[in-house]
Amino acid sequence: MLIDHLTQIITFVLQNFLKMLPYLALTIPLAVALRMTDGSRLIRRAFVAQPLVAILLATLVGAFSPFCSCTVIPLITSLLIAGVPLGPVMAFWIASPTMDPEILLLSAGMLGTDLALARLVATLLLSLGAGLAAHLLEQRGFFKAGILQEQRQNVRPLGQRVAALVRRLRHLPAPVVPAPVFQPAPAGAFIALGAIPVVAAPAAGKVTPLVNVTAAPPATPRLDWPRLRRETFSAVRLVVKFMLIAFLLEALIMLYVPQAAIVSLLGQGNPSAILFAALVGVPVYTTNLTALPLMGGLLQQGMLPGAALAFLLAGPATTIPAMSAVYGIARPRVFAVYLVSILGGAILLGYAYQLLLSL
Repeated sequence: MLIDHLTQIITFVLQNFLKMLPYLALTIPLAVALRMTDGSRLIRRAFVAQPLVAILLATLVGAFSPFCSCTVIPLITSLLIAGVPLGPVMAFWIASPTMDPEILLLSAGMLGTDLALARLVATLLLSLGAGLAAHLLEQRGFFKAGILQEQRQNVRPLGQRVAALVRRLRHLPAPVVPAPVFQPAPAGAFIALGAIPVVAAPAAGKVTPLVNVTAAPPATPRLDWPRLRRETFSAVRLVVKFMLIAFLLEALIMLYVPQAAIVSLLGQGNPSAILFAALVGVPVYTTNLTALPLMGGLLQQGMLPGAALAFLLAGPATTIPAMSAVYGIARPRVFAVYLVSILGGAILLGYAYQLLLSL
């Protein structure tokens, strides 16, 4: 009996993993290449348009950018500090972790084309709605107390911390720019290049010359192929590990979770299945590598497609790390709009999709 179960589990895992290999070979190098480019500059440029146009652009850029719910937080903070309106930022904030090309292709491979396209359309509608709601509330003074927790006149310390975090995420060294001090040199010191500004050194009698050199124009971004290969290999190794765990979890669900319990909780007999699925997505959802196979197994056990859609909409943007980060940088009203938009939109779109399937 045990040998039979082990054989079924191993066969199931290998068959599903081999089926996903073409999707991984296409999506992982694409995601790595996009992360290596200067995407934040393009995103910021897209957000300076008219408010409604900016919300639409933010939704589209967010839905096809390779940022997860945690790595998008420093970018969102820098956009808010730079004065970008909350409407397009909110749209990007929700769209980015919920959908990207990799998620779309993986969803199609694991859940089917219909549910994958429904997830894409629902993500766009959810992000547009949240962005428009935030824009209207901002226009009516709902956020008059401010957007960020530390929104004071001098925001340089917060901005510098965010910039340092972004540099660490991009593996870039922090530039050291000392403040020039215009003062006479100590006795016995030698100043290079004549009378130029110097920086006072910690040790007495020593000075550091500072030469102003005209900055060269930024070079055109070029793809670093050796780095692309290294990061692709690292990503593949991480993805393979999580995929094997996810398929193992799906196999265990298929073998040992009673179908009657699934149907009664998330199936057609429970009118609150979609509401329950959206709320469960907040603490349960971890990554797409675990959520997609989990939803695939539950769908085969009788889960409502609308409940699966609600889970996949609410889960990515409401992971525990992402919620903690949002609560830490945004004021309570902003956090409330963020949370209500995600959960309320996921539930409504889940019921709408289920109603559409029943027609």
